[in-house]
Amino acid sequence: MPLKPVLLKGSAITARERWLRERHGPAGEAQVRAALEPKHRAILEAGVLRSSWVPFALFVDMNVAIDRIFGRGDFTLCKEVAYYGAKQNLSTLYRVFFRVGSIGFVLKRAGRMWDVHYSTGRLSVTNGEGWARLIIEDFPQPHPVLWQSVAGWGEASAHLSGVTDAVATIEHSPEGDDDSPAQIRIDWEE
Repeated sequence: MPLKPVLLKGSAITARERWLRERHGPAGEAQVRAALEPKHRAILEAGVLRSSWVPFALFVDMNVAIDRIFGRGDFTLCKEVAYYGAKQNLSTLYRVFFRVGSIGFVLKRAGRMWDVHYSTGRLSVTNGEGWARLIIEDFPQPHPVLWQSVAGWGEASAHLSGVTDAVATIEHSPEGDDDSPAQIRIDWEE
């Protein structure tokens, strides 16, 4: 039986396109597009809607290209790009959560919202005083760009919640055939 493709919401792609245009202009956007696989370039050229489902492979390809061209090739730029995207998307779509809830409240809601943004896998959250751990399980295409992106999203969520000193670190980053859960820890001062 063929595997179902892994998909994610177009908002992840449109946020990266916006980051590229804002930080590197049309020339930078063109550089990244030129570095993509032809099938992924074609998807971007056709236009991606924030609400559409797109291949996760496009997300990986785009993040790898951005990091290779404008970063250090170690995927850490993916965290910054995701932080930017999260602040753009979350401050409009989910602003009510940030007005009424603590960082713990917001992160717990994220676990319930995972399948709105990804076609597979699940996110669970455990937290205590001054920390939270995000655990991503059952994701069939593990890749460091996803873990960095979730870390960037977590930091942005904390900052939007009023926690200005939050820092996300990746505790476990499975790749390839490693099907153990990814773990990202967010720490802040209470």
